[in-house]
Amino acid sequence: MLRTLMPRTNRGRETLMALVFASPWFIGMAILVIGPFFMALYYSFTDYKIMGNTQWIGLENYRRLFDDDRFIHSLKNTAYFTVLSIPLSLICSLAAALLVNRPFRGSTLARTTIYLPSLFGGVFVAALASQVFSGNYGFANRLLRLIHIQGPQWLASPDWAKPTFVILGLWGIGAGMVLFLAALQSVPTHLLEAAIVDGANSLQRFWNVTLPMLSPAILFQTILLLIASFQVFTLTYVLTSGGPADSTLFTVYYIYELAFKRFDMGYASAASWILLLLTFATTALVLAIGSKYVYYEFDEESDR
Repeated sequence: MLRTLMPRTNRGRETLMALVFASPWFIGMAILVIGPFFMALYYSFTDYKIMGNTQWIGLENYRRLFDDDRFIHSLKNTAYFTVLSIPLSLICSLAAALLVNRPFRGSTLARTTIYLPSLFGGVFVAALASQVFSGNYGFANRLLRLIHIQGPQWLASPDWAKPTFVILGLWGIGAGMVLFLAALQSVPTHLLEAAIVDGANSLQRFWNVTLPMLSPAILFQTILLLIASFQVFTLTYVLTSGGPADSTLFTVYYIYELAFKRFDMGYASAASWILLLLTFATTALVLAIGSKYVYYEFDEESDR
């Protein structure tokens, strides 16, 4: 029986064996990702409180979301974090890559030092931030006192909590530095040499030659940062629990509150789908705009 089911060609047997070895991943993907994905879509149209019966209510959860002031506020907080953190992270990542691009004594150590923090998880960053940005005894305010500046209550102030989160987002610029470093080292030297012959200074060479060649890496990094910024959660969960005064109430944390504090799974599922659609739409918009300004060298070669 098994022999009749086995493919007769070597290619068929190799394909079957590959599927057999990959089956644990497919099973895990189906159970842990695809299944919950469609279950959340179904529950978003229901009144599902975990305990009790599930009742179909159609679009009622989505209608409630547009009247939910806290949900709208969480979207605004997420947009604030996204708009500020992405440009700042791109600039710092690119600056770090430019700093360590050329070999010098200690360049390997410098690259490792900048990249290493990006390997640590969000809980570690949050625990460290609670010590650095403590308003009473934090390291940041101690440094400010040395120059006779009274530091703010970073995480306890509604005006400073979100900017502090943006600063903490710079912790992981090492990953972006590696991406930009690879892109910098792939910039054709003959273009830079031609610009030097034409009399371009270093700033002009960077703006007119290096930066256009980095545009694919910039777009790719922007997409990664955009998706990550819509999912900010750990810092809020560990440090502020959405406070003070809901100033760090980001959308993912609000969904967590709905699902695991209020046990309103149907409403939380609807909020999750709204966030997914917003992430998809924003990413598509960035890709559509970015494709007009991104330079691909192989496109120029194919036109010749």
